[in-house]
Amino acid sequence: MSDVRFDNRVAVITGAGGGLGRAYALMLAERGAKVVVNDLGGGVDGTGSGSNMADQVVQEIKDAGGEAVANYDSVATVEGGNAMIQTALDSFGQVDIVINNAGILRDKSFAKMTSEEVAAVIDVHLIGAFNVTRSAFEFMKNAAYGRLLFTTSAAGLFGNFGQANYAAAKMGLVGLSNVLAIEGEKYNIKSNVIAPVAKTRLSEHVLSAFGDALDIGFVAPLAAYLVSEECSLSHEVISVGGGRYARVFVGEAPGWNAPGAKIPSPESVRDNIDGVMNTEGFTIPRSATDEIMALEQFMPIDPSRALGAELPGEDFTWDEDQVILYQLGLGCGVPATDPRELAYTYEGLLKVLPTWGVIPVHDMMAHVLEIPGMEFNPFMLLHGEQELEIHKPIPTAATVSNTGRVAEIYDKEKAALVIFETTSKDQSGELLFTNRFSMYMRGEGGFGGPSGPKPGNEPPEREADLVVETQTFPQQALFYRLNGDKNPLHADPEFAKVAGFDQPILHGLCTYGIVCKQVIDNLLDGETARVAKYQVRFRGVVIPGDTIVTSMWKEDNRIVISSHNKARLNVCRCVTAYVCLRSERLMSWSLMLLCAALFTSPAQQTPSHDLNVVAEQALSKLPGHTGFLFTEIVDGKPQTLGAVRSDERFAVGSSFKLFILGALAEEVNDDRRALDNIMRLEKQFVGPPHSEMADWPMGSPVTLQTLALKMISISDNTATDHLLHLLGRTRVEEQMTVMGDQHPEWNIPLLFTREMTMLRDKNKDTPGLEYQKLDVAGKRKFLAEKLSAQPDYDELDFDTANYDLAEWYATPMDMAHTLVWLQQNTTEDDAANAIRGVMAVETKLPHNPEEWPYVGFKGGSEDQLIAGNWLLKNRNGKWYTFHVYWNDPDSKIDEHKMIEALTTIFSAVTQSVK
Repeated sequence: MSDVRFDNRVAVITGAGGGLGRAYALMLAERGAKVVVNDLGGGVDGTGSGSNMADQVVQEIKDAGGEAVANYDSVATVEGGNAMIQTALDSFGQVDIVINNAGILRDKSFAKMTSEEVAAVIDVHLIGAFNVTRSAFEFMKNAAYGRLLFTTSAAGLFGNFGQANYAAAKMGLVGLSNVLAIEGEKYNIKSNVIAPVAKTRLSEHVLSAFGDALDIGFVAPLAAYLVSEECSLSHEVISVGGGRYARVFVGEAPGWNAPGAKIPSPESVRDNIDGVMNTEGFTIPRSATDEIMALEQFMPIDPSRALGAELPGEDFTWDEDQVILYQLGLGCGVPATDPRELAYTYEGLLKVLPTWGVIPVHDMMAHVLEIPGMEFNPFMLLHGEQELEIHKPIPTAATVSNTGRVAEIYDKEKAALVIFETTSKDQSGELLFTNRFSMYMRGEGGFGGPSGPKPGNEPPEREADLVVETQTFPQQALFYRLNGDKNPLHADPEFAKVAGFDQPILHGLCTYGIVCKQVIDNLLDGETARVAKYQVRFRGVVIPGDTIVTSMWKEDNRIVISSHNKARLNVCRCVTAYVCLRSERLMSWSLMLLCAALFTSPAQQTPSHDLNVVAEQALSKLPGHTGFLFTEIVDGKPQTLGAVRSDERFAVGSSFKLFILGALAEEVNDDRRALDNIMRLEKQFVGPPHSEMADWPMGSPVTLQTLALKMISISDNTATDHLLHLLGRTRVEEQMTVMGDQHPEWNIPLLFTREMTMLRDKNKDTPGLEYQKLDVAGKRKFLAEKLSAQPDYDELDFDTANYDLAEWYATPMDMAHTLVWLQQNTTEDDAANAIRGVMAVETKLPHNPEEWPYVGFKGGSEDQLIAGNWLLKNRNGKWYTFHVYWNDPDSKIDEHKMIEALTTIFSAVTQSVK
């Protein structure tokens, strides 16, 4: 791992003229920080002033080769706080770190303490920390970076005789830091508290008996880490003393719940006080919202009042425009000129999808919180199932009268399952459709009612009759919400984060409609009226832009459905469902098989099984250096079935990201990390174009799985550099050997995408020329000293031709070993099994999904190189790797020629394994 450094960072440290503050200042300066040393120069009780203490520390830093300036202002005034931050801006142009360390003592027993003694201590510790931090906070927000450290003490955390004023101030700092951690989160500002137990001017009268055991030297390393870029912690309190480092936290016990949510008597509280005080199973709330949500979990609904209660009836009118808007929100109309799609989007041909039936009752369902006995936290509500029965064809324009009631309530112990039934009748009084909304209210169970029926809709164990895919579009939730569901969970990134998601999610009822359309288009020949009933159980979430993969099984007069999110393969399904049909007639399978067939024409397909000959002939049409490899995975090793120059060195571009993926998989399998761990985006790891995540707000929380997905599926360089930083350069270098790469030395040091781009910057006289002359140690030093700063990519002139200056390299056989390792270590039994799904999101290969049910891909391309690596599984369950490479140092790659060669070779590969 790299050293903790503070190069190009500016720190303001209060009370830094001696003791802990001095130790912090010296350590940060030694590690590259520019430091503002603040000290009023007064006594322990806060009286007096002087410049000598701050000046001495500044001189120590300068004598050691560092940079520092002194500041003598008092933290206890707004003017003083502003002045010391202004000192940082005037001297160094920025402020990145604030350590609030200044403090005084006015100890007395509570009975003898005066209000002046309370005010003096609080003014320095609490108000002083507010003054300095408030002045710095706005700058940090604008810079999307900041590190704040406050100083509490055992007196504040646990109490100490004679220090009521000091303890109140110190505990107030904990509350201040907690709030700043929450408010600063989206700006990449992290705030923590340190609780030092060390012998200083303020504590030597108490701790002198411990001698050097409580030396301040034990404290400075923790402080330095907490204000470093590497530290991902925020909202924490850590105690340190004598070499022991320990988390301190405020926890909440489960407690005792008054029966029936009725107000208890004092005697009842007395009789249950042991339950109140029992700490087993405690939780650690991270905000006041967590506390409120915890209370909600212990306030069960009242079935005796709620069951059978009616929702207020409402009429709903719609026309063709609203139907078209709804169906556009489901993704209808692609391709726009396809007559089958125009039937959903053009009034001249318009037909209505049966799932439109959920829209007219949406406003009425918003009244569920008004039902007596149905008090619950809407944040704890999950839409579990949706059943829709269509009694007659749905017209393109109509007015319906809606009624609704609480039909059933079941006790699921930790949740209540409440089923709302709504009916919609047309103006003639005929029933048009019936909805049954199954809502799980988390934390509302335990009232002693029946548990209800077990979930159904599980798919058959046999192979699906048909599998289809539909890609959602990135702004789909924004379209769909125009139908009336304005829940900010589907639009507001900040609200989504509060709910526990990286970004807004797609409406469940939008997924509901998409899956129904998949069935109608692919099995019912577009006949919407064939659907009599449609029931779905929601199993997972879809992010706008994800691909929904739906498997279908024909069973008599119904179709069983199982859909999963392609980006989260092996993690969860989106839905399981069934469709009841009005007749048994199903469309011919010939059209579906034709659509699913490999798009290569018979002229392109070849019966030849001599892969080497076919591959050599296809590659011979490509100028430059080419290679091919096809292997079968046997006993965990690649066995060559066809090869052309498979042991020669190639520039492989972004194929190197498979090494990062492997390192992540190994750490997940070893329980060192989890794919749902959060990493926040930081400006210094924004990768070169083209990088989608470079446009995401800095400080955004992103799961490791999302980073891996973006790195592999769209080769996002920002995702790549974040993961490489998290795992560590040397750690991934070691992983190359673990994965079977026979030539790891070609890629050591392993370059960040940012570094590779900078090495080939013609505006900087192409630093790669100098870099290539160095040994490994020299290259590491070069990267650390000359390429550590984040470049302005707009001003960078990337040399696309000279990939020998800086690139990633491998042989096809090296990458075959890499894919084999991933195949062996991402099985269903491995914690990292979702990584196999990550590789299958973007396949870049024309293939028949019946012949090749799994295709995983990662390659790389630049102007003068293309490298493709595929992990394949055929219908017989055998695994293979497939690789095609083309490097041309003299001219730009012709992608059309590459596709032609790839198609020819893969056709021969497919024929060879049939």
